[in-house]
Amino acid sequence: MPVLSTLIFKAVNGRAKAATAQVKEMEQLASDLGARNQVAARVLTGEGVGGLQLRIFADDVVHAGEISAGMYGSEFYSRLSEDINPPAEMVNVIRSNVLHLAAPRIEPDEELSLMTVLGIQPHPGKADELESRLGEWADLWVEGGARTSFVTSSFSGTPGPAVFVTSVYKDWAAWSGALEHSRKSALWRTLRESSATSGTIMGNFQLGRV
Repeated sequence: MPVLSTLIFKAVNGRAKAATAQVKEMEQLASDLGARNQVAARVLTGEGVGGLQLRIFADDVVHAGEISAGMYGSEFYSRLSEDINPPAEMVNVIRSNVLHLAAPRIEPDEELSLMTVLGIQPHPGKADELESRLGEWADLWVEGGARTSFVTSSFSGTPGPAVFVTSVYKDWAAWSGALEHSRKSALWRTLRESSATSGTIMGNFQLGRV
């Protein structure tokens, strides 16, 4: 099962440019180590606004572990570990299984500038229902213009179970069109009219590719 590793960074004040360069270098390293895909991005909205993320896709857990070991054993990491004042600090790594993909995977060189991420903590006994519902939303976002959308379920890096739906857009206009499309859907109406919930929102933010 495909695995997404999300590396989360906090940039040092006044060193945003250097922090971005550090994460971009790690993005290239992940590619050199055989990642299926990799994306460096800046958090544009939400609690972690201004932070940086590196998202690395692997074929499975073993492949993710090989990439991780390669990164820690690299000359880049050795150099970074000796820096007493690195421009960005890695504050978390979340690893998740990709449960549902609503469109063929994107290629690394595609011009895609915006991602939206919704993270939900499932209520007890509601994980399957939540995963199914988010799969429907992923399909809807792609129907409305997202280049791809996928559902992931974390197995490490979060305090408890967490399910995420990520949608990727060429630009802001594509996201606006998908949002307008979804607001006219039966799924949106059901969401607004339903009083039963299968989870609690733990994050809802946008990412811009750097």
